[in-house]
Amino acid sequence: MRHHDRYLRSGNHPPAGRRRPLGAYRFGIAVTSDHPLAHHSRLALNDLSGQRLLMVPRGISEKNDQLRDAIETAAPDVIIEGTHGRYNLDVFNRAADQNLALLNLTPWQDLHPNLVTVPLDTPLTVNYGVLASRQAPQPVQDFMNRLRQLI
Repeated sequence: MRHHDRYLRSGNHPPAGRRRPLGAYRFGIAVTSDHPLAHHSRLALNDLSGQRLLMVPRGISEKNDQLRDAIETAAPDVIIEGTHGRYNLDVFNRAADQNLALLNLTPWQDLHPNLVTVPLDTPLTVNYGVLASRQAPQPVQDFMNRLRQLI
């Protein structure tokens, strides 16, 4: 793993370099359309009480770890089942096949045809943007400068 990949994966910012924030993803809960949570327009953390919830294991994402702590506080009887690392299509299939709730992000809300994503009421978001090394090649520096002008 390259040094900057560790920062991209952890949600932390690199100690040196240039970054341009572009936005933030919101959390939701993906469930099958016949799941009891599917009929909510929004979910509070305590709505997850008694549910089996799929999410990444601790240590992969700082924001997921913070949200896990908040969920466990608001709904202590939630049963959190860890995935085998980051999400892939198998995780979405597992949620659909086993009728489990799945912690999801807005860009993935339409990924699986048998899952609907209900927005989760939480102030936590996952920021996204463009990162570049301070010693990036000139075309990359030009791109970052142009991006800064546009945004």
